[in-house]
Amino acid sequence: MIQKLGPKLLWSLGFFIIFMILLPKTPLWYALESQLKSYNIIIDDERINENLSSLEITQGTLYFGNMQIARMQEATLSVWLLHNTLSINDLYFANSLKMLQGIQIKSAILAHSIITPLTLAIEASGSFGSLEGTIDLQTRKILLTIKPTAVLKQNSMIMRMLKKTKEGYLYAKTF
Repeated sequence: MIQKLGPKLLWSLGFFIIFMILLPKTPLWYALESQLKSYNIIIDDERINENLSSLEITQGTLYFGNMQIARMQEATLSVWLLHNTLSINDLYFANSLKMLQGIQIKSAILAHSIITPLTLAIEASGSFGSLEGTIDLQTRKILLTIKPTAVLKQNSMIMRMLKKTKEGYLYAKTF
């Protein structure tokens, strides 16, 4: 029984890996952009480079409505159907956002797993400190635990939105 199952399992695994490598990733990026557009979030001026295992996006500008809110240097979208990630490096907020002036996100990772299909996990670090949390797409709730640096603690506008806990500071918001 195991001797018959082994080759079938290897062929299935090989087929899955080849399928994922050959899967066109650029249309997935455009589908993501389309979904974000329904929330009035637009990513523009980006350069897209598709390779075997991921999609690399460079020099994108992030808009909310007509207002520029951030500029990213690099992002990588890795799609494996069972576990997908979007890694963003060097995200700079626009000077027009007074509340976020001087805050840079050095790296951020959004992860989606088929085990929890309606939840995104998020981790980020930068000049503000570090954070980890979840975005629940069904209840539309964001829960973040933030370990702030002195830079963020000096920003009274942001600190008012956070609740102190023993793990750090909690940000909870419904969107």
